[in-house]
Amino acid sequence: MITERSHVLVAIGEARRLVNRVWNGKGSVDIHAVAKELGVESIEAAPLHVDGYLAKSESGKLGIRYRIDNSHRRNRFTIAHELGHILLAAAQGVAIPERCRDFERNPAEEVAVSRIGSELLMPERKLAFEISSGRYPSAWDFIRVMRHAFDVSESAMALRMLELWSVGTVLVRLNVDCATPAGGSTFPVDVSQHKLLRVAESGGTVVERLGRDRHRSRLHSIRAELSGKMLDLKCEGNLRNIPGKNGLVRQYWVLGWIISERRIAELCR
Repeated sequence: MITERSHVLVAIGEARRLVNRVWNGKGSVDIHAVAKELGVESIEAAPLHVDGYLAKSESGKLGIRYRIDNSHRRNRFTIAHELGHILLAAAQGVAIPERCRDFERNPAEEVAVSRIGSELLMPERKLAFEISSGRYPSAWDFIRVMRHAFDVSESAMALRMLELWSVGTVLVRLNVDCATPAGGSTFPVDVSQHKLLRVAESGGTVVERLGRDRHRSRLHSIRAELSGKMLDLKCEGNLRNIPGKNGLVRQYWVLGWIISERRIAELCR
């Protein structure tokens, strides 16, 4: 089935309502409690070659299986991803089929349900409240505190910033080593999905300049456009070790954002 944006937005809205019902705003979201609300009767580890799957028995009972060899945080994301399939199917008005794993899932659907799953694990309303508090001296300080608060990986938390409706984010990922990271080669300049701002420089120019400047400072500036006005977006770099095909790969992640006070006020009211 074609993954319509309207269906994804409905599913995200339902994800927010679910989190509000089961989570008191403290600690990480109990993803098992969310699953129970959605009618999932069993969540179990299994010796899998994939991260996980959503299954429906002949009696109609839903279950999730996740890879026993993966980390706790990876498995939390896998469970949330599979719950995203349930929410998206409900928004589309289709039933969950009886299956153990569909290896030919629609790539667009997989991206959509990961987005829905991120809303379950890292609720935007809480992130908007925290980011507007002014308590965090830098972008990466915020990421590190929030990743522990929500029990997710640092990468997941940084990438989540690109999805937020209330924040315009830029993330640049540069390979420091010549090795190739798992699942890809070099990375482009990632910009907030909601187009709150636009990078005014070409991606190649930004990458080249940051690759050169990182030897002098972790503090950077990226020229951007916000509502027709030009600004220098303050960003911070972080040298990270990313799992690759043949071990860890060093990457330099440069992250910065600008918040929309109006959008944050709408979320937090």
